[in-house]
Amino acid sequence: MQVDADSLEQLNLRTRDGAERAGKQFSDAIGVETTIGATRIRITSQQDLVAALLTGDEECLKFDVAGRLSGTALLTFDEGVRSLVRSRSDEGRVDGLASELFDAFVDEWESYVGGELIVETVTYVPDPAVHDFGFDSISDDAESTPLFQGSIDVVGRPGRVKLYLVPDAASLETLLSKGGDESGVETDDSDTSEGGNTLFGGGDSELFETDDSPSTPLSLDKLSVFSDLTRAGTRAAAERVTAFTGIETDTEIAGINFTPIDDISTSLNADSYVGTTLEFEGRPSGHLAIMFPDESARRVAEEMLPTDPDGDGLTRMHRSALEELGNNMASGFLDGWANVLQTTVDHTPPEFSDDMEMTLIELVAEQLGPFQTHAYTIESRITTESVAFDCEIHALPNETQLSEALDELLVSRRDRTTADPDKLF
Repeated sequence: MQVDADSLEQLNLRTRDGAERAGKQFSDAIGVETTIGATRIRITSQQDLVAALLTGDEECLKFDVAGRLSGTALLTFDEGVRSLVRSRSDEGRVDGLASELFDAFVDEWESYVGGELIVETVTYVPDPAVHDFGFDSISDDAESTPLFQGSIDVVGRPGRVKLYLVPDAASLETLLSKGGDESGVETDDSDTSEGGNTLFGGGDSELFETDDSPSTPLSLDKLSVFSDLTRAGTRAAAERVTAFTGIETDTEIAGINFTPIDDISTSLNADSYVGTTLEFEGRPSGHLAIMFPDESARRVAEEMLPTDPDGDGLTRMHRSALEELGNNMASGFLDGWANVLQTTVDHTPPEFSDDMEMTLIELVAEQLGPFQTHAYTIESRITTESVAFDCEIHALPNETQLSEALDELLVSRRDRTTADPDKLF
């Protein structure tokens, strides 16, 4: 099954359109102004989504849907939204609002696929950690699967609703694979890929219209395996944090995103970051940004220093410690790729930045150029409660080289992520 950026762009537009409809419904129901946050297509696993839900302390409702696009939809409500609902309702429950937003969100998808999405069950999820969301991975070789994500933000005060749609594997293949099926989607019988499947592009389905310059096709199965490798790399980076600071990390979240470039910075979890950047070379090549919210950066650096630094804010000692930590986290993050891909990965020394949000924007412009509207990004998050520590890792791989790396990836080596960095770097 192949995936290409042109068709993913159209799918992401459907996600944004659905979020905008849901945002208007939210504004009408609650009487507040809203704006649409970042939308993305995320290749991720159920365990990563659950970890994100737990980190965000969100109330969650699950919708099991059937029809021409069957699977699972989730709506989550943070405390800011729950407070708004309580202030405008005697019951103070989000159930009714969730149903209204869900109907608005999937209305766009129903129009897009030409058929009704039927809600079979609605389940309140009090504890995501012990709930089985029933996601299907895209293949037996991977844990990850495509997830469409949008968000609605309240203007002028805290409050966010997140919307997730996770089509099941059978639905995706039924809708978009070759040879017409029960979905009613017409495709021709010509083979445009090695396996005859064109999951998100390359076929003649009327659902997807692309221009005459198709983007680089990627194997979705292998992209999902690579997302699993990112999870292992994030865990390795977290272990480097523990080794250098003694801080035990609680949560590691990882996944490959397909995101509008304008949304990359808006998806950040904090307002201000410092950290390090570096360039990695090999297959794939690209840029890596390790980003700490300001307070996290100061705390984690001081855990590494033998004495308290003189002066306010981030001193030269803080910066030196963060550069050293960034260097080792990068090695931990990348060495799993190198081992599974049986290649070497070289990276430049990390450079410190005290304005990582702007630095990330500049890296995106440098990596992607002026004509690309969407990008593959690899995003990870490491958290701990012991010292209020939080860290985000953003990798921007070269799309063509990512495709070449996936072509050469041997799925049988997917578990061989442990490597000796001294032999690889």
